[in-house]
Amino acid sequence: MKNKTLKYNLLICLSLLLFLLSGCKKEVESLTVTPNTIVLAVGDQYPLKADVQPKKAPQEVEWYTTNPEVVSVDENGVVTALHFGVCNVKLYAGASAAACQVTVVRKKTEHFFTVNGQGGKVIFSQGNLQYRASTNSWRFAEHSFDNIGDGGETEGNVPGSNNLLVSMFYDGWIDQFCWATSGWHDERDELNRYYHPWDYRFEQVPTPSGSLYYGFGPSGSTPDMNLTGSSARYDWGVYNSIYNPQTGTTDSAGTWRLMTADERDYLLFYRTTSSGVRFSRAVVHGVDGVVFFPDDWEMSIHIFKDPNITSGTFSKNVLEDDEWLLCEAEGCVFLPCMGALWYENSGHTYWMKHDADYWTSSVIPEKSHLVHAMFAGPNGRLNCKKAAVRLVKMLP
Repeated sequence: MKNKTLKYNLLICLSLLLFLLSGCKKEVESLTVTPNTIVLAVGDQYPLKADVQPKKAPQEVEWYTTNPEVVSVDENGVVTALHFGVCNVKLYAGASAAACQVTVVRKKTEHFFTVNGQGGKVIFSQGNLQYRASTNSWRFAEHSFDNIGDGGETEGNVPGSNNLLVSMFYDGWIDQFCWATSGWHDERDELNRYYHPWDYRFEQVPTPSGSLYYGFGPSGSTPDMNLTGSSARYDWGVYNSIYNPQTGTTDSAGTWRLMTADERDYLLFYRTTSSGVRFSRAVVHGVDGVVFFPDDWEMSIHIFKDPNITSGTFSKNVLEDDEWLLCEAEGCVFLPCMGALWYENSGHTYWMKHDADYWTSSVIPEKSHLVHAMFAGPNGRLNCKKAAVRLVKMLP
């Protein structure tokens, strides 16, 4: 009788122990890889970290690379960069998965663009300039292809666009601006009625020292009609501090500036590059625009058709997101086609879907207009009232 009771008690204890042990083996609830994106140069190694939750879940994990020609990964999550390209390193634990996107470049370096015959070099902000009137805030777009909105695919009267919802109280962001609307209070304008970033109406107002353009800054009647010299603070980058999402910091006023028209022409038509290409039309993330190639660009990274040509279609070069990610990591700059908004005195706003309109800090030499088409050739410059802004930083 005692033996039966002892066996019965042992059976209960064993069952209880198995029950408690089974309760410790929880399924994986979350799985993350840190970091989730990295850029490596060929030959670099980087240890990824796995975080399995809950901690008592099975800790067996498996690492996997989606392209073993680009990177390899060992059982501890150490990634080795083998060849330039983009791929994912994935982590599996039970039924859960996580990934890190790895971009491999030839070498880590600061890519630049020569903009004059004296060897002056610049880098571009990664995205276009954006403004929020309600907080008087400036920032760069998070991605190079970001654009807030336009009038659509067809030219004509515009029923609505975020860039038209402009006033000093507007709480959204805009990314098209009239000439010289940095917000600087020019001493020639005692009442500070002009140069507001949200302005888009055209109006000429006479003053003792010359005519002022409402929302346009200096005119042909003033001593300096460019955004340089005595009028440099009309330049958005010269006058304003700008939040930079790529660094997570706010760059102080004067860090960035517009290119001059001469610098734009040198960049497009005259500079010498390793590959012989300077720019090309392309479609990035579904957006038409132009790619600028850095001086050290190599065509083996990605072949672009019809480079250095100001006319033609964009669709000859359609880049998938991974392809653009690599090109961007190798120094390429993309400016999306923003078109232009033209405000008429009759009260209508007209949308012009040209190749792309971007401001420079100086007027084009052969015309008196205070605007140029960034992507057009010498015979294709346009006059418009509201255009995009992409800033540059001069290198030492």
